[in-house]
Amino acid sequence: MSFANETFKKAKVHISKLNVKGKSLTVELALNPENYSIQKYHFIDNSAKNPELPMMMKVRSERSLRYCLELIEEQMRVLGLEKDDTYIAQDFTMPYETTEELAKRGIVKVIYGEAAPMVSTPAIPSVETPQPTVQSTYEDPLQSSLMRALAAVDMADRMALEQAERCGYDQITDEGGDGE
Repeated sequence: MSFANETFKKAKVHISKLNVKGKSLTVELALNPENYSIQKYHFIDNSAKNPELPMMMKVRSERSLRYCLELIEEQMRVLGLEKDDTYIAQDFTMPYETTEELAKRGIVKVIYGEAAPMVSTPAIPSVETPQPTVQSTYEDPLQSSLMRALAAVDMADRMALEQAERCGYDQITDEGGDGE
């Protein structure tokens, strides 16, 4: 699954899209919303925003999951796709890891600064989080976004250097890099 969402296609045609937002799973389906009862399925008609996947459901409970599975089965029937009886279910549950461990492996994104919804402390506590400073009273949104991005890159470089020093590498060189 990518950081944004998981997309399912058949012959380059979108079938569905899954996205985790907060505590709910958002499922977008390539079904015509006019053919289904909004009172039963509680979907959002997303046809103006995304014509390829016009029906969107938020799965927050067992009932909404059951209804979503009904719609997925209906979509599979409409597309002529059948369930693979030879499929063997596997448990892909990963062992628990802290956010810092996941960030080191590049599995989660760590955002520092004002827009930090998940992690408020740096992965390496001894390095301070850089904060962008603006001298003028007028704040250009592009400039502040650029400053936050540069601060994040600087922070990542400092974290990598400190990690390398802890592992015993005294000198870091850019051999075979992009020449910067």
